[in-house]
Amino acid sequence: SDDDDDEEEEEEEEEVGMRIRHPFFGFSTAFTPMASAHTFPTLIPAPPPRCRQCPDYVPPPPTILMGGGAGPSDTATTPPPYTCPRVGANHLLCWCCHQPMPDRRVSSPDPTLPPQKCELCGQAFCHMYWGCRKVGCRGCLAAFKDLKFDENLLSCLVVENLYESRVLKDHLASCGLSLSDLLAVVCAKLASGEYSTTDVRLSSDTTTCYACGLKGLRELAYLYRRDIPHDDLPGEVTGRPDCYWGRNCRTQRNKPLHAQRFNHICEQTRH
Repeated sequence: SDDDDDEEEEEEEEEVGMRIRHPFFGFSTAFTPMASAHTFPTLIPAPPPRCRQCPDYVPPPPTILMGGGAGPSDTATTPPPYTCPRVGANHLLCWCCHQPMPDRRVSSPDPTLPPQKCELCGQAFCHMYWGCRKVGCRGCLAAFKDLKFDENLLSCLVVENLYESRVLKDHLASCGLSLSDLLAVVCAKLASGEYSTTDVRLSSDTTTCYACGLKGLRELAYLYRRDIPHDDLPGEVTGRPDCYWGRNCRTQRNKPLHAQRFNHICEQTRH
């Protein structure tokens, strides 16, 4: 009878909860409502990090190591002997390769241990400890004088001005100097006090990351470009009028014609 059919349908709904018809595919999906409105999903804690010096460390497949191999900084660095404790091990995450390394600053306050953090920004990097494995890493942490900058940086090194950077690049080429030679020269001037940077903590021996070191190099490259004698520069470079906004000009970065017509190796005179 119709009453029996209705009772069977009600019993079936009680068994499977409720059925929801999909608006696009046309079939029903069983859905069981939560027993309580205050029920929360169970959170599974993440496993503790494991580094190369952990006792149960399992090396990841080569394809996981960011391209299938070690970067240049990994070839000449031997990690200091150490084994992480099985319980309560502290780790630092390298901001370059995003891999953990043991935090040796507290467990072994030994001044002979390699630095693990940039002295300027405070971020952790693993190059000096055991060699960074990120493909293309040129040494993410080193003494400022030992950083290995890419020669292509010369194309936009001076106040992000392509023209002034080309003037510096051409001058270095005429003198037979590379970017590493320029770094050595400005480090010597920094040590003698002739040059200084915005961050007074920077010296030739300061342990810096690549980003902080590049920021300091840009400031020092400007000073080096400023000190090039006019007699050593072409007439089309020295004959330009100064820009009112000087080195702080924003137009020089996005309008090459303005950067070429006006000299920006000067201080701002309009406010």
